[in-house]
Amino acid sequence: SQESYVSEDMKCNVFETLLINKVLLAKAEIDSVVVQKSMVDEQLDRRMEYFIAQVGSAEKLESFYGISHRLLKK
Repeated sequence: SQESYVSEDMKCNVFETLLINKVLLAKAEIDSVVVQKSMVDEQLDRRMEYFIAQVGSAEKLESFYGISHRLLKK
């Protein structure tokens, strides 16, 4: 089963990380804080690489969520 290699905690952590990044970026825009997209992308790339390493491959992460990891980053 797909869930055998990714725990529910890991699933929650991925979505929590993505959500927090998006909320922080939105809040920064509201507060007029200048945040370069490249900085956000760099942080997100690092975090995605961490989660990919935890499950073993980008394909496994995509299979578990049923979506491309590139789409998760949008």
